[in-house]
Amino acid sequence: MDLFTTVIAFKLPHFVEINPIILSLARESPFLVVLFKIGVVLSVSLLLLSLYEFSQRSEFGKALFSGVFWGSFLSCIVLWLIAVHNVVLLILYI
Repeated sequence: MDLFTTVIAFKLPHFVEINPIILSLARESPFLVVLFKIGVVLSVSLLLLSLYEFSQRSEFGKALFSGVFWGSFLSCIVLWLIAVHNVVLLILYI
């Protein structure tokens, strides 16, 4: 949903990207934004899978996996709220 709202907002004149990383990528090419956002999701997913395997071998691994998992989970909730906010703004604008 975040990727979808970002791509749509780039095409509209009244919306401004406030994330400096995404903004600099978008100035180069919107395709880079898509690659970046998909890359972040894949990277975190692969990290969690790797840490899950590691967590089966030690208590430290369990703690590390748990911390990264819950940090990612909370980040997803925040990103979901931002995406919902963006959808509401797009609906109100259109």
